[in-house]
Amino acid sequence: MRIAFFVPYPEEGPSSRFRIYQYLPILRNSGIQGDVFSFLESREYKHIFNDYKKTGKLFVYLRGVIRRWKQLRQIRYYDTVFVQKYVCPFGMYFERMVTNKKKLIVYDFDDADFLKHDSAVNSWSALLRSPAKTAKMIQRSHLIIAGNSYLAGFAKKYNDNVHIIPTSIDTEKYRPKQRASKSDLVVIGWIGSSASSRYLSLLDGVFTYIINRYRNIKIMIVGSKDYEVPDSRIILKPWTLESELSSLHSIDIGLMPLTNDDYAKGKCGFKALQYMAVGTPAVVSAVGVNQEIVRDGTNGFVARNSREWVEKIGTLIENAELRKRMGLAARKTVEKKYSVKENAAKLVSVLKNLEIQNRGNSFHVEMTTDRQFNS
Repeated sequence: MRIAFFVPYPEEGPSSRFRIYQYLPILRNSGIQGDVFSFLESREYKHIFNDYKKTGKLFVYLRGVIRRWKQLRQIRYYDTVFVQKYVCPFGMYFERMVTNKKKLIVYDFDDADFLKHDSAVNSWSALLRSPAKTAKMIQRSHLIIAGNSYLAGFAKKYNDNVHIIPTSIDTEKYRPKQRASKSDLVVIGWIGSSASSRYLSLLDGVFTYIINRYRNIKIMIVGSKDYEVPDSRIILKPWTLESELSSLHSIDIGLMPLTNDDYAKGKCGFKALQYMAVGTPAVVSAVGVNQEIVRDGTNGFVARNSREWVEKIGTLIENAELRKRMGLAARKTVEKKYSVKENAAKLVSVLKNLEIQNRGNSFHVEMTTDRQFNS
């Protein structure tokens, strides 16, 4: 089986890194060969998501479109095309080109992009995106991989062959931090990108209260260039691929705020899983899959309003032993349900079953051109 992986981002993009790139060695060891074709290159990703300058981003996307034209010529060397999120962020033209190639099509998604939502990176880009694209890709694909049950429920409206594989963490790489330091300083941290930094505003009042109440804390925001710092004890730190693990290790209490809306319900709890993998308890919003990953009071806390955010962060600040106990439980949760070791076998299985079904004439690759499809 030879797969062409069409992804939106280079390895710096967490969605592509944790849903595709980290599985490649395992897939190859299982006899599945594949190459990755990214819409953006590393320097372009940095310009879009990390640079303060807003100029030139349109030209970055245009370069991505030109790159996709060239990459599409390579499809003939593969029997399967695996599309993660999209082939091109704008329109449906490139997706039609891919699904009309008479190849097996796998579609993977980990966000509720079938809903209209604002872009935190480029407001103009949201105007060019079609929420209907997700449903159309699901209709035109032979296998659907969804990041959680909420997304899978949507996919099953259009396709019967839907499997849930949660976003997973390499527990060999993301190991628990060493806790030898005797410092009384407690670091409360958030790690992410400009795309998710808008959720930080939900904690503005919480941060103010925590800062005024506790003198032994520091709040560290990693990866958001836009957050306005109201106090000197809130530290902004740039995100890099190389420093991500050390940043996670420096956090004692992880945060994952979300708005309670349908789009946020499609999130796959990735921030919480990162904290938990390194043995750090997380406080998360009671939204979507967060409530499945975090068992309130056992491996972290779930907060439903500002009062609960304050209370639960405060409880962890005041109790180092509780942080340690919850952190150990959090790590075990990741190892058991959300690790690469646990979920790689599922990915290999669904891909090999797709190949077997095709050989057994359960369906033919030509079906992608025969399906009813409304543009």
